[in-house]
Formats: sequence, structure tokens, C-alpha cells
Amino acid sequence: MPARSYDNSRRAARAGDTGHRILDAAIALIGAPEPELSVARIAEHAGVAVPTVYKHFPNREAIFDAVQAVINERFGRPAWPATPEALRESVPRLHRFFAEHEPLVRAAVTSPALRPFWDVTRRRRDAALRRALQPATAHLSRDRAAAVAALVIRIVGAECWLELKHHWNLPDETITKVTVDALDAVLSALTRKDART
Repeated sequence: MPARSYDNSRRAARAGDTGHRILDAAIALIGAPEPELSVARIAEHAGVAVPTVYKHFPNREAIFDAVQAVINERFGRPAWPATPEALRESVPRLHRFFAEHEPLVRAAVTSPALRPFWDVTRRRRDAALRRALQPATAHLSRDRAAAVAALVIRIVGAECWLELKHHWNLPDETITKVTVDALDAVLSALTRKDART
């Protein structure tokens, strides 16, 4: 009699469901008025034990990375661009995303409880934008290239968008135009002869 093969598809499906519940719990906590993003709180909200969370995600940063990917997919956050030209073209889409999901964006940027989540998100964003700017800053010294990247990151980031919108009370279309103009000024300055030293 031939040996029967073991079908573990149900176990895999349950494990996938548990992973989704953990991510959904983390996303729900991010949107809560007083978010607490400890692993224990995420586990409680998902209805699982803390060791179960660690079975699916090795640490809290891995949860935040997965949450960021889910938010990007579910809410349609534009991907970070790969070139300076794509960076310029991405600004209107990115600003539309900020406007459509302003409570989430504001909470991620300003809530002390969400600081660990925002730090993970910001590190990813900063690394992606530094890579995108590399062709335009390759001729600069390391310090100068880092300073240009920091300035561009500040110009296109959610923090700047929120400040222009709420502190300066500017309409969305003006914020997008000014951001693109500022980005154009920085990028065009990099191609001038005096910028090459």
C-alpha cells in the first residue's frame, strides 16, 4: 500500500490567516486615537499570544516593515522613485496620497506612540531617495551629496506637506507646485558648473 502524503495546506492557510490578523491589528492600532504599538498590545488586539507574533515576525521592526508594505498595497501609496526625474514626477501622486490619507499620515508623523513605526518608514524612504538622487549627486563630495539628499527628503516628505497645509494654510495644488518648483531648483543647481565643486 503506497504511503499517503501529508497535506499541510490547511496549516499553511491558518498560519497565513494569523499573520494577516497580526498585521490588521497593527494597522488598526496605528489608526487608534492613542496607539500603542508594543508587540504585547498587537498580540492582544489580534487575539493571539505574544509568542505567536514572534513566530510570524522576528521583531517589531519586521511587523512595521510588513505593515508598511500592506499600507502601500491597500492604500496605494506611490512607490519611491528610482531616478531624479521619476522623483519629480512622483510628487503629485505622493501629495494626492497624503491628502487622501491625511489622518494616517498626520498620526504617523506626529504621534509619539507611532514614533517607532515612523522611524522605520523614514529610514526606508531616506534610503530610497538617496539611491534615486545618486546619479545627480555622484560628482559631489560625500558630505555635499548627503546634504543635498537631506534637503530633497525634507522638501518631498510628509512633514513638509503637513506644515505647508496646516501651518501656512496653503491649498493642495499650491503645495504640490511649490514642492516641484523647489525640487527643480535643487536638481537644476546640481547640473550647473559651479555646483560641481
